[in-house]
Amino acid sequence: MHEVLLEPFGARGEGLTFVQCSDGDFVAGLLADLRTAEGRARVSKATVTRGPDEVLELFQPVHRIFHLTVAEVFCREPGLPRLDPAKLDGAGLVIRRVRVPRDDGFTEVNEAWVRRPDGTKGWHSLTPLSGDDLARWDPDPTRRRLASTGNDEVDRHAHERRRAAMLPERLALEGAEEAATTLFVAPPDVCKAAGRTLLFGLVPTASAETSTGLDLRYDDADLDAIVPEYLRAGPYPPDREPAVLPPDLQGRKLTRLDAERLEGGPFMAMLALLTVSLGAFPKSAGTPQPDSVEPLLAALERFTIAGRSGREFLADAARVLVWRDESSIIMPDAWPVLSIETARAIRDAMRPALEGQARRVVPDEGRFETAGARYVARAFVRVRRDDGCPPRLVWSHDSAPFQIKAWFASSPVPPLRVLLPELLPDRLHEALPNVAFVVPRGLAGFLNSNTAKSLLKGNGSKGKIGLDWICGFNIPIITLCAFIVLTIFLYLLNIIFWWLPIVKICVPIPRSMVKKAGLST
Repeated sequence: MHEVLLEPFGARGEGLTFVQCSDGDFVAGLLADLRTAEGRARVSKATVTRGPDEVLELFQPVHRIFHLTVAEVFCREPGLPRLDPAKLDGAGLVIRRVRVPRDDGFTEVNEAWVRRPDGTKGWHSLTPLSGDDLARWDPDPTRRRLASTGNDEVDRHAHERRRAAMLPERLALEGAEEAATTLFVAPPDVCKAAGRTLLFGLVPTASAETSTGLDLRYDDADLDAIVPEYLRAGPYPPDREPAVLPPDLQGRKLTRLDAERLEGGPFMAMLALLTVSLGAFPKSAGTPQPDSVEPLLAALERFTIAGRSGREFLADAARVLVWRDESSIIMPDAWPVLSIETARAIRDAMRPALEGQARRVVPDEGRFETAGARYVARAFVRVRRDDGCPPRLVWSHDSAPFQIKAWFASSPVPPLRVLLPELLPDRLHEALPNVAFVVPRGLAGFLNSNTAKSLLKGNGSKGKIGLDWICGFNIPIITLCAFIVLTIFLYLLNIIFWWLPIVKICVPIPRSMVKKAGLST
């Protein structure tokens, strides 16, 4: 069987190339171009946006820009004849993340997005291990071929010895499936017009998939940066003053009314860290604590404040000042000086508490979510053999590295147009409610019992609990109000950011265009 090559259309010997499309029916447009010589020339010379560092930049579907790749498959023999499409047993495209080398000698490594048999998924290194290039494995684990002697029992023992000799990184990929996008063979008339067997497919730049087993590890430097000053060690060097209670806290009796006054201070910052970020003090004293918090609570028992353990005192302070309980707390006359051993125990115990709390609130990493990440695309085909053996897997070269533009980045496509209603009395009858909000009784009581003026003065009340309500609104009027509020805040914050010349560009519309669109009043 002749050697089969898979290369980008119009770019022999290179990695995959991309075609950037912004029209709605981009697949039909691509196929129409491939049917003519002029169109094929445009496709082969298509360019993709490049960033300041000349790295390719691909857009997401939210930008209304899509990227396709076109490849051709042919035989390496005189004339480079195209491969018969009937010999193809599937084709696809994989996207791999590139860990860019650094100045310290770190080598470039590709990572594949894999789904493991145990249900976990995420990026996994494809560094060659044990003499095999994992980057050239079939993405479908059911299509991977293992050496066979023809004897099932001998094969079983050989495969067991093979698995026992594998490195953990290699064993983790056994049975894992690499995410792949299907490449389609162009219609027969397109292939005939081009004289080539062409493959095309969408290059994915967005995904709803997220990794599992998020790696959240905090080192000592991370913890040192957030340890409150009241929980640091003494005696203190000349460049660090000991944590001293300010005069307005020494020996004072504090209630929930003092919380707003203390907001932003170091004592409230400590309580907020322990209560919210570390989850040490829940609102209800009887709430079961996760195991990750127990070491921190034990470490807080190692010092005393006004004759009480640090854990007990801080728990009561959090109940009063964070959860706004009706009780009170008596502050000490002076804050205790913690020993180095106690402070280190508190810092080290913060690690499991912080990691446990972070896993509950930090979402898993999206497939294409890492800012600044670089990727490459690689295509593959499975070619049927004439000798009855399993299909041969043929890979293309990697594409040039590319980045994916963030969803909030601008694109070359003009923005969407939203028509706002006119503020004219004779047009208000058109703004009837077209959406309804179901308002629960607690929220309805709060809204009906307060005015904007009372809320601004801090005199709001929960109101009386009555019935649930259904409130109808007009979406265009809501949009108009949002636009007015947005404009006001843009002008207010322009004092700081000076962003109006960038974020708000207003251009008058010609009268002829307004009349043609039927927008005149």
